Amino acid sequence: MKRIFYLLYMLIGLSFSASSQERLSIEIVDGVQESYLRMQIEKQTQLLFAAINHAALNSSNTIDFRGVDISSFARKTILMLWDNMHFRTIENVIVERCVEIRTNEQLKGYQIRNIEVELLPLSDTVEKDVKEICIEYDKNGAITDFSFVLEKPLIARTLKEGESFGDIDKRMAIVIFCEKLKTAFYSKDISYIDSFFEGDKISVKELYNNKCNVYEKKDKHDYLKQIHQMFMQKRNMEVNFDDLEITRHSTKIQYYGVSFILNVRSHGNNGLYTNPSRIFMIFDFAEEENPVLCIVRVQPTSTPREQLYDINDFKLK
Repeated sequence: MKRIFYLLYMLIGLSFSASSQERLSIEIVDGVQESYLRMQIEKQTQLLFAAINHAALNSSNTIDFRGVDISSFARKTILMLWDNMHFRTIENVIVERCVEIRTNEQLKGYQIRNIEVELLPLSDTVEKDVKEICIEYDKNGAITDFSFVLEKPLIARTLKEGESFGDIDKRMAIVIFCEKLKTAFYSKDISYIDSFFEGDKISVKELYNNKCNVYEKKDKHDYLKQIHQMFMQKRNMEVNFDDLEITRHSTKIQYYGVSFILNVRSHGNNGLYTNPSRIFMIFDFAEEENPVLCIVRVQPTSTPREQLYDINDFKLK
């Protein structure tokens, strides 16, 4: 008899735990004027996290997206992340504001940023961690993307610089691109990372300005080789963007140079492995709705500052 009561107690406890995890309230306090659209974004976010929390609670290998208005791209991103780590919301009540995504002052969609999730690594060798994510929506409130965000101080500085130069939309587009890259590392999306590091999209002539940083394709090749090896070892990843700098060209203002240290660390049975490198990129915003990543360079973090790549080291049209 005692055994029966114990089993009933356990079942009631598990049922309560599951229901409490899946009862989630999302409230948008600012950023969306239309009440119907606000309710739609709240509903889709709630349904998405209910599905994620349910999968985490049951240690499921997949997520049931039925009922969620979500794009195939966002679904694929979440499932690729799920193959490498499980996660769940920390709070049952999430109160956030929506941020508009604009290009040429035209509304493209919305974001909810800095939602905290608890990472549940699939390996016992790594402790749980807390990260912040961003969800993107189209103009009708459907979920279109899911990514890990950059650190708040980087975002705050970028917004401040955007206000000074009057180009917040372009700088935030670069931030969103960096966040997609960060997410690709966490999801071990090697095809995306390979395409990011592939050859230049435009023909440029580099001006070395008495610098010693002559471009070597070997730097990029070696970096990608190391990343491939890290992914194959099925380690748990930690990805950080440090020292982010965004610079608009002084005369050809459609071009933006972006520099940051990409610090990829992996944890496994053999300890900690780090692979920091400095990345330099140039974006062309001639068509603001479709900015082009023109150039990607990789340099060791030991490179002296005076020898780091700068947007003025290139002849741009």
